[in-house]
Order: sequence, then C-alpha cells, then structure tokens
Amino acid sequence: MFDKYRIAGYLGEALDKTRKGVSADTSLDRTELKGRRWPLLRNPKNMTHAKNLASHSLRKEYAALGRGWSPVQAFKKLWEFRSETWALKHFKRWYFWATHSRLAPFIKLARMLKRHLANIPTCLRKPITNAAAEGLNSKIQLIKYRARGYRNADRFERAIHFQLGGLDPLPTHTKV
Repeated sequence: MFDKYRIAGYLGEALDKTRKGVSADTSLDRTELKGRRWPLLRNPKNMTHAKNLASHSLRKEYAALGRGWSPVQAFKKLWEFRSETWALKHFKRWYFWATHSRLAPFIKLARMLKRHLANIPTCLRKPITNAAAEGLNSKIQLIKYRARGYRNADRFERAIHFQLGGLDPLPTHTKV
C-alpha cells in the first residue's frame, strides 16, 4: 500500500542513506554530522527556531544533504493538491528533480515511486490508511512479547481479548 505515511518513510530512508553516504566520505570533516540525524529527518514545522537554524546550517555546509533534503520537502506538497492532474504534474517535476539530483538513494526511490504511480492518486482520492490495523498489530505484538510466548493459541487469543477488549482487570464482586 502506498499511503502518505509509507511514502514519507521511504523519503526519510533515502535522506538518511544520503546522510550516511556523506558521513562515510573521508574527505569531509564529519564532526558536525555526529549526532545530527534527527534535525534532518524531522519536519521543520515541528522544530524550534534554533533547531531549524542548526538544520539549515548543516544542509548548507554539506551540499549533498541540501540536495537530498529539498526533494523530501517538495514531495510533501503533493498531498496538498486536490486535483489528480495537478498532483501528477507536480510528481513529474519532482521525479525529474530527484532523478537528476546525483543522489543514488533518491534516484532509486523516484524510480520505485514511478513504477507505483497509479497508487499515488488513489491516496489523494481516498485518504485511507492502514494505521489503525498497524497500531492494533503493534499492541498484539507487545502482548506476545510481554508473555514471552504462549503455550497454545487459545491462551494467546484470550490474552488479546482481555487486554484489548476493554475488560476491567479488577472487577468488583457483588453478592447476589
């Protein structure tokens, strides 16, 4: 499924791979990059002014990071379009930009997104995600982890019903 959040994850992975590539380059001074992963990956709208300036200076100092950060921010504008036609025009411009960025992670990502281009306008028409199902699955996996496994499937099923079914763990007993 290609929803907004999955694509944002792919964009973040491509930017992180670009950061790792810059960090692996031995010809650059990498002291500024140490511990600076999250300012690059976070949304600038959710950062303080000081962190936003630090992120900006990092992108300015390392050109590859700036070239990788810009397509990530530009792709986010695709979700603001209400018309599929305009969204596809925006995607085509973004695709050209990403494939000419000289950054291998973004070229690979752009080609993958182009192969699945038919799914992206669907997200604009029907903004449905599987976030609720993934959240429920996460809770079930946590139940399984806490118990360190179950002897049989019936006990596991009962634990799920008990934990996620909204039952009171300490019911009050009333005499009849």
